[in-house]
Amino acid sequence: MNTPHPAEHSPPRHRTRLVICALLLVLLPLVAYIPAYDAGFYSDDETHIVRNERLRTSQGLSEIWTDVRGTAGLYYPMTFTTYWVDYQLWGSNPGGYHTGNIILHALNVFLVWLVFRRLGIPGAWFAAAIFALHPVQVESVAWATERRNTLSSFFYFLSMLAYLGFRPLGSRSRTRLRDPASTNPGPSADAPRSRLLYMSALVLFTAALLSKTFTLTLPAALLVITWWKNGRLERRDWLPLVPFFVLGIGLSLWTAGLERTLIEQGGPGWGAYTPTDRLLIAGRAVWFYLGKLLFPVDLSFVYPQWTIDAGAWGQYLYSVAVIVVVAAIYAARRRLGRAPVAGLLFFIGTLLPVLGFVDYFYMMMSFVADRFLYLPSLGIIALFAGYSADGLRRALPRARWVPPVAGVALLTALGLGTWQRSSCYENAETLYRDVLVKHPDSWAGHYSLGSVLAAAGRPDEALPHLETAARLKTNFPSIRGYLAVVYSQLGRHDEALRLFHQALDENPNDVEIRTNLGVALVNIGKYDDAIEQYGKVLEIEPGYAPALRNLTRVVLYRIDTLLAGGDAGAANEFARETRALAVAVGAHDLAAEIDRRLRTRPAPAE
Repeated sequence: MNTPHPAEHSPPRHRTRLVICALLLVLLPLVAYIPAYDAGFYSDDETHIVRNERLRTSQGLSEIWTDVRGTAGLYYPMTFTTYWVDYQLWGSNPGGYHTGNIILHALNVFLVWLVFRRLGIPGAWFAAAIFALHPVQVESVAWATERRNTLSSFFYFLSMLAYLGFRPLGSRSRTRLRDPASTNPGPSADAPRSRLLYMSALVLFTAALLSKTFTLTLPAALLVITWWKNGRLERRDWLPLVPFFVLGIGLSLWTAGLERTLIEQGGPGWGAYTPTDRLLIAGRAVWFYLGKLLFPVDLSFVYPQWTIDAGAWGQYLYSVAVIVVVAAIYAARRRLGRAPVAGLLFFIGTLLPVLGFVDYFYMMMSFVADRFLYLPSLGIIALFAGYSADGLRRALPRARWVPPVAGVALLTALGLGTWQRSSCYENAETLYRDVLVKHPDSWAGHYSLGSVLAAAGRPDEALPHLETAARLKTNFPSIRGYLAVVYSQLGRHDEALRLFHQALDENPNDVEIRTNLGVALVNIGKYDDAIEQYGKVLEIEPGYAPALRNLTRVVLYRIDTLLAGGDAGAANEFARETRALAVAVGAHDLAAEIDRRLRTRPAPAE
């Protein structure tokens, strides 16, 4: 007979203890992330939130779901819907967005605990607490753009819980890591409830994918867990997961297509990696991520991109070591148990979408990022928590005080690390200065800080950073685009125009560079040339808000200026030309405003 699950038929005192444990788990991240509540917007937040016109209107909400080309280049409608709700509540105040992220992380911590308890993992509470406080998770929680991480994981864990309800695994008693039970009771005898749980799992998985397709690995993770618990995989184990695999692969392929569009818009700086190159990237990345989990020091918003050299035999050692370690642990599974194999497979398998085998936009800057560890970290955390709990009890059977004291010390250290790391996210400037303290030769750090300083109207401070970035990274047009902005701000107009045109020769479809060129042309009085640039931007990306706003301003300014000067003929000629342009690029509101200005503001009488 199976031993009752710890959560079932519990006496009142035990239920009280469980409630206290749950409340502590939720409270830990809410406190550890206090510095992040008042953090600002940075990096992709500008595109996804600050300048995202779709967050402003009900029509925009509809477009978030119906425009399969994606909002801001990504089709994550669940994530952008939460941004839409946030915008209705907080507008452009970043505090509300960060609070939502932190609350989602706290909920995820609670769900991780439920999953680990359901699976009978020793030290489930301790593992969930490590997940709550590990500093490597700060990027996912403190960066508003990474709502897609916390939100997709929320649905991921709910889907996993629903599926484990549909297909319970092994004994429902507490399972030792070295000796998982082998009995598989199969689907619940309650057919309607079983069907409901299965459909709930599938719907929740879909919601996870529509938040971020990184979660496509869930069905594979469920198979790994099933193998760990039962020691084998049968038809009834994998067959219900076929729709999950189909959904995951289908939506991930669509995301890959959107990423390819972003990559093509990034200019000629993208390397064509060979299969060998990608294997070298993946091998080194696995060890990098494992190192940051075990020793979370020198964490950075951007890491330097290491050089790939297929001719250097030493670079193959990383990949060979991964294969050897996994093979050795698998071979020793009868002595060690299946848990180490399952934990490593979950860790590496969940990382698979970002190990470099498929191109994604961020590979331009780095091959690794802390945010990619949010879900994969659980494989290693579960192993560490389980084995440390068992190991200390076995090694010190009489010193029962040692495990809790050691656990509190570790969680305190992790919590302090998270507090300190969260402080770096105060604003964009503090974030990128932290990158440069740790990696002074990071071209991405210099470029990002320089662009932030330029946008803040501090060109003298921005100039050395952007010049350094241009020297370190010669094939990234956006650097020259921002350097041109700084030259324009400093009055070095000829140099600015030269760099603008050089950047556009390399990447003519970069709408941000063209828009900034338009601003520079307005500043030197070349209004017609500026209007031409804004028109080209709107041909490339219809409705691009910054160009549309600037086009509207310069056109209406020119009409008003001509009318005020008594040159009605020139005003009418200019209006006809720009109205035709406005209609051609879909700026119908501008066309209507041109008509209104001419009707209501006749030229002064001579």
